[in-house]
Amino acid sequence: MPSGMIEAVEVILKFGSQVWLVLAGVMMATLVYTWLVKADPSGLIRHLLNRKKQRLVQIRTLDYLSDEAKELAERELKQLVLHPLTGIFNYRLQPLAVEFCHRFDQRPRYLAAWRSWLSEHNGKISFDKKWYRRAWRGFAYVNLPLSFGLVLAISGLVGWKAGIEYIAPAILLNMVTWCFPWLMFSSVPTPAMTRVLETDLEAFNNRAPGSKDGCTSESSPPVQK
Repeated sequence: MPSGMIEAVEVILKFGSQVWLVLAGVMMATLVYTWLVKADPSGLIRHLLNRKKQRLVQIRTLDYLSDEAKELAERELKQLVLHPLTGIFNYRLQPLAVEFCHRFDQRPRYLAAWRSWLSEHNGKISFDKKWYRRAWRGFAYVNLPLSFGLVLAISGLVGWKAGIEYIAPAILLNMVTWCFPWLMFSSVPTPAMTRVLETDLEAFNNRAPGSKDGCTSESSPPVQK
């Protein structure tokens, strides 16, 4: 067994509960942050409350309500309907997301991967590069090393106790049962993917008012379905 792995196992054996407590705390903090960023909890809650959608449909038929009230009900109904399609719940951003995906021949939920860093401003889609970079660095320099380090630590501990021949099966079991699913759930779009997005956003935001296909020739190749 490599000396580095032996030292890591010895540290775990020596400080046992403290090490696992720290690792569990970091993993839980990452889990909560990732859920807030990727799961769009506000939209998820509203999506589960299907009764609200039915109530909004009923409101549109009530004669005693003003046209303004019916318009608000229709706006929120549209917001609820477009959320599963686009993966975005911001009602100002949803129509722009639909238009963006249509122009660049992207899948409907393409922008959902960046939704936490997107906003609408004067009919344009704004991208918060600063917070995206922070999220990417957290994934690349904290989450990835911690996840793979934990796999190696657990597998090394198994090899220490059961025998060196069990290290490889332990690594495979950890990767399949929790490491790969965890990394898929907590992943952040890569800088290369984000550069493509920024190029397309620039072309989209510079489109002529009322244009329907002005950005198509400038767009990057569509993502493979």
